[in-house]
Amino acid sequence: GVLLWQSPDELLLITRRAELTQRLAAFDAAFAGLFAQAVDNSGGLTCLSLSGAEHVTVLRHMGVYDFESIAVGQVVNTVLGKAGGMVLRLENDGVFLVIRRSFADYLWLLLRKVATPYRFAVTKLPESASHPLLRLVDKQHATPARKAVTA
Repeated sequence: GVLLWQSPDELLLITRRAELTQRLAAFDAAFAGLFAQAVDNSGGLTCLSLSGAEHVTVLRHMGVYDFESIAVGQVVNTVLGKAGGMVLRLENDGVFLVIRRSFADYLWLLLRKVATPYRFAVTKLPESASHPLLRLVDKQHATPARKAVTA
């Protein structure tokens, strides 16, 4: 999965749903005796993949952060329109937006509006395809070095 550092005392792990129960149990065991907990937050967040030659331009229309400065392997918390979200870069030609589901409709409409001049298109993944974020993680983990994604 992908481990995102959100604040000094909060991390977000994005992993496959099939691995969730096993990972939660492992975290509970590791946290025994500590003032820490692992919580399943999967119902509250969603992820969009935004890629293409103009993806940074589209992001500039959505928020004020210096999106060009986000290096591969970094995540930032920022405001997109009037809603908070995370922008995660795992490759040079695209980002992932991790947002609260309650803001999903608002951000989708905003994205469609600002991306339309840049040949906005929606791609449906085949049923057999894995999530693009986890597919990239699998490629990165083919090498021995493993790193957490940090801000």
